[in-house]
Amino acid sequence: ICSRLQRNREQQEAALPQLTELLTQLRGAAAAKALRGLRLNRLTLELARLLLWLYSVPAPERELTLAEFLSRRFGNWYDKLMELPEKYPDLHNMEQLHRIRIKLKRFRYALQSVPELAPEASLLRSLKYLQDMLGLLHDDYINTMMVEKLVAAHPKIKELRYEAALFSGWEQAKADAALEALPQQWEAFSSQLTEWKNKNL
Repeated sequence: ICSRLQRNREQQEAALPQLTELLTQLRGAAAAKALRGLRLNRLTLELARLLLWLYSVPAPERELTLAEFLSRRFGNWYDKLMELPEKYPDLHNMEQLHRIRIKLKRFRYALQSVPELAPEASLLRSLKYLQDMLGLLHDDYINTMMVEKLVAAHPKIKELRYEAALFSGWEQAKADAALEALPQQWEAFSSQLTEWKNKNL
């Protein structure tokens, strides 16, 4: 975002230098922490849990054909997705929207890994667009809180308050546009998903 603001300024002086420096430090610390957390034994544990789950699936589930199993699982998934607007009705509650985004992301990854169900490109595009829109809203929410904490933590940097306001204003404009388009995008996705379900499940 800081880079985009820099490109959109008519003057050539650096845009948001104080904020950029602080955010770069935070990103470096977060990247180092993430790399420290990657361990082969953790990945092996996840695979072991998956295998244990596969072997513990009840017998009736194992006796289903692949088509029956996929139809049952994705049918249940479809029902839960269609209930999301009622379960999480507040479009201004970013925690609720984040939960919706996680559920959509998991569904898209699962759908893309099952060619037997023939997901159409238009459905996947609609799903990805909706997921990206919700991601943008969540990013704005998280970024706003992070920038507010930075400003509070560095009261002696006078320029930081101005830079934070410029940064947040840029983010908020995109978030407002996404929030306005969200209901219509959800309706389009729901329609495509129902059409796919009727054809394939």
